[in-house]
Parts: sequence; C-alpha cells; structure tokens
Amino acid sequence: MHVADMLGFGGRESIIIDLANDLQKQGNDVQIVTLSNNANEQTFRLQKDIKLLQLPSAYAGLGGVKAIVFWIRCLPVFIGWLKKEKPDIVHTHLFFHRLLFAAMAIRISKVKTRHFHTIHTSGLFYAEKGIGNAIRLRTEQLAVSLTKAFLITISDEVYKNTLKHFSKIAAGIKLIFNGVDNAKFDYHLRSNITKASFGFMENEIIVTYVARITEGKDHLTLLRAWKNISMQVPFAKLCLAGDGELKEQMQLFCREQKIDNNVIFLGVVKDIPKLLAITDIGVFTSLFEGFPVAILEQLFMKVPVIVTNIPAFTDLIKNGNGFLFEKGDPESLTDLILNLINDKHLRETVGEAGYATVQKFSIAETIKKHEEVYALVQAN
Repeated sequence: MHVADMLGFGGRESIIIDLANDLQKQGNDVQIVTLSNNANEQTFRLQKDIKLLQLPSAYAGLGGVKAIVFWIRCLPVFIGWLKKEKPDIVHTHLFFHRLLFAAMAIRISKVKTRHFHTIHTSGLFYAEKGIGNAIRLRTEQLAVSLTKAFLITISDEVYKNTLKHFSKIAAGIKLIFNGVDNAKFDYHLRSNITKASFGFMENEIIVTYVARITEGKDHLTLLRAWKNISMQVPFAKLCLAGDGELKEQMQLFCREQKIDNNVIFLGVVKDIPKLLAITDIGVFTSLFEGFPVAILEQLFMKVPVIVTNIPAFTDLIKNGNGFLFEKGDPESLTDLILNLINDKHLRETVGEAGYATVQKFSIAETIKKHEEVYALVQAN
C-alpha cells in the first residue's frame, strides 16, 4: 500500500505510480491511498487492478486550520481501510503532520504491517533552522518512532540529512535514486514532434520549466530573468508546465512587466515527453530539491539544462553536461540562457553530455532496488 497526498503531475507521484504498476504486474495486490480526493490527475496511469482509496478531503484541506477537519473526518476512514485490507507493507510519501496522520492510523489499527517511508526532499525543515521547522522535524521524528519506519532516501544530500535526524529511531535507512522510464522519454521524439503542434513557430526558441508553481520552485527569479531576455530575444518563448498556489501571482507579474506574450502558462501537461521534444533549453530555479525526476527526464531527452547550484543538482550537473547558477540570481541566469539561445552547437553539445550522464538513472533500477529492500526487511 502506497500513501500520498495526491497523484498529480509531479516527479514524486510518477515514481509512486511506476513502482505500484510494476509490483502489480508481478502478481502483488497493490493499493494506493491518497489523502485528497482531487488533484489526482495521474490516476489514469494506474494498472486497472490497483485498488485506489481517495480520502474525503480536498487537497487544500490538508494544510492550515482545515487540517483539523481532515484529521477528524479521514482518520477513521483510513483506519477502517487498514483493518479491512491488512497490508503487509505501508509505504508513505508524506511530510510533517500528514506523515504523523498515517503513522497514527497504522498504530491505532493494530495491523501487523511494515512501514516504509520515502523522504523526497533535502530542504524544508531538514536543513533550515527556526521554531517552525523544529516543530515540523519533531513531528516527523515522532511519526517514524511510532511505527519504527524504514526510511528510503533519494539522493546523497537527503541520505546525509536523514542519518543526522533519524538514525537512532528508524528501523533502517537506504539510499535509492529516483529513475525515469527511458523508453517513454526517448530523445528520438525530437525528430518527430514539431513546435507547430504546440502553436509555436519553428524558428522560436523554447525554454521550459516543469514544476509546480510554489514558493520553493522560485519561478519569480526565472520571470525576472525573462524580462531581460524577452527584450533582447523576442522570438524566445518561456513555457511553464505545472499548476500551484502561486500561479495567479506569477501571471500578474508577467502582465505588470509586459512579458505575458512571451510567457506561456501551460498548466498541467499530460504528455511531458512531447513538450520536451520541442524544448531547446531546460531551466530549474528550485531553492531546494531531493532528487527531481524532471531534470532526469530532460537529460534523457538531450535537453541542455540550467539549474540552481543546490546539492540535488550539483551532484549531477558537472563536467559540461549543464550549467549552474546561484539560486535567486536573475542576472547570472539571464546570461546563461542568452548564451545557449545564441549558440545552437553549444546546446547540442551540452545536451549530448547530459544524456551520457543520466543513463544509470532508469526507473527499472529504481524499482529493482525498492523490491530488494521490501524483501530484505520483510525477511527480517
């Protein structure tokens, strides 16, 4: 049983679905529980025999004061589901009080199950100080201790932070890198998909950022850089794939800065490979990440990338396979984007180098490592 906030179009959700589908194909009885009954756009990708429980709460109800209602309404439902299904494994992909919610449900249900939990980020309260972050961290530590969870981490940085904060209370800690379906993200699509199919001219340069429009993704730095770029290169278009609570704020910024004609808010894009097939440059302005699937997807598609110099990226982007810039610095980002726009040969060279780097990050390897951990922990 996998437990997630939602099954929207994000890297974390893609990993959950790929893992669930593969386990189901192998004859396992796989179930997925989402804490929300909306924002589950990727459910169409699930194998038809996978059981899905959507708890009776909107995604917006999982945070803030509304979370009280979520707990009261949904905790009995989840406990009842656990008692009915009696899963051998519960694998959570949650943060803060939502992880505590799942851990308490497991504990109260008294079902004999092994709890696995994946930590998907190196940011938030794992790396930052302050009373609020300390409370969040303590909450997750309590959740892990309630069930003696086995923790899975997705990058070297996440692994180090997890050892620091959870090594004394977890049943174990394992590093398993995220992976991508390289049959789906096939760079040969670049020869078959035209920019016209997305409404662009073939001579336009397409710069793409695939991410939820939230504070940690720092779209504002990119838009500030784009104000300079659009004045110098009017045939360049910035595509933002994803939704989020800051979308309207970013759209307002574009109108105020008069760059709304050159910035396209695509919303949720179901067929990301086709979008990447017409993308000339990929950009990631995240302030923190775990090990984002989105960058792997672009590298598999031979898209040259420009990313923030945070550990999640610096472990991967080196030796000419992409470019790094200081997070929150629109000036240096502007220079790097312009450099790639003006040099097609450089775009091709960097794209090839990125493709060579990413070969070891396949979804098949990610799934294999998860199955090995499940089997090992269950055997003990």
